[in-house]
Amino acid sequence: MLAFVTGATGFVGSHVARALAAQGADLRLLVRSGSDLRNIQELQAERVMGDLRVAARQLADGDLASASKGMRFGEIAKRISEAKKSTAA
Repeated sequence: MLAFVTGATGFVGSHVARALAAQGADLRLLVRSGSDLRNIQELQAERVMGDLRVAARQLADGDLASASKGMRFGEIAKRISEAKKSTAA
C-alpha cells in the first residue's frame, strides 16, 4: 500500500506516518521547504517538497499548470478540472 501523508513533519502527521510504516505502507511524505525533518528522519520514505496552500491558491486562480508542477497527482487534477469545465458548459 502506498500512503501519501501531508503534514508529516508535525506532531500528528509524524505519528500517522509512523503508524502507516509499522503496517508496512510505502510512504510518500509532503514536506514544505524549510520544515524541521527531525520527526520523520528515521522513516524510510520518499519526501516530496511542496506546499498544498500554494497549490490551492494556484488552482483557485485557474493556474493548474503551476499548481500541479512536479506533483504526481497533476494528471488527476487536470482530469478533475476538465471534468468540471465540461459539466459547466
